[in-house]
This record gives sequence, structure tokens and C-alpha cells, in this order.
Amino acid sequence: MIRPAIKTDSTSLASLHVEPLITSFLASLGLYFLSDLYLFLIKKEKVWVYGENKEMKGFASFSLNSASMMTRFLISWPFCLFSLILRTIVHASNIKHFFGNISSSI
Repeated sequence: MIRPAIKTDSTSLASLHVEPLITSFLASLGLYFLSDLYLFLIKKEKVWVYGENKEMKGFASFSLNSASMMTRFLISWPFCLFSLILRTIVHASNIKHFFGNISSSI
């Protein structure tokens, strides 16, 4: 069954994101960060989920303005901005990814 995502799906979406992309930059920010990101996307953008027998199997998300989506998210969720900056400072390898994501959304 395919349906629009609801707020309570955000944690499941974060887990689904991390599983296949464990080494990606966003996955390295942790489930809490991703859960907030997907909550933002559910509220402000478009997210659809696919499930079988009440278990989420996949999803698709899109933004009507993807160029500035990450900037809008970080402004709307300041704690996540703080978390992102802290993780970037602690893990120097994330600095390149951080500035790449921010510069592509300005």
C-alpha cells in the first residue's frame, strides 16, 4: 500500500534511510537528526511511504524547491543546526560534506 507519510512515520523513515546508506553523510548524523529531517519533510514537503502488512518497506520524498530545502530545515529546526555543527566539528571528515550541502542549498 502506498500512502502519504504522517508525522509518526519519521522515525521509521530515518531507520530506512540509514540501513542502506550507513556510510553516507546524512546517516552519519544519526537517527535523531534524520527523524527530525523527515518530520520537516512530512510537514513542509512531500513524502510517500510503501508498506506491506503494517511494515514500512520504502519511501519517496521530494521537495518543490530542493535547492534551499536543507537551509529551510536548519532554520526551522535550530537544534538540528547546532547538532550538525557539533558533529561536523567533532568529525573533521564531515566538514566537506557540511559545506557541500549548505552551499548547494543557498
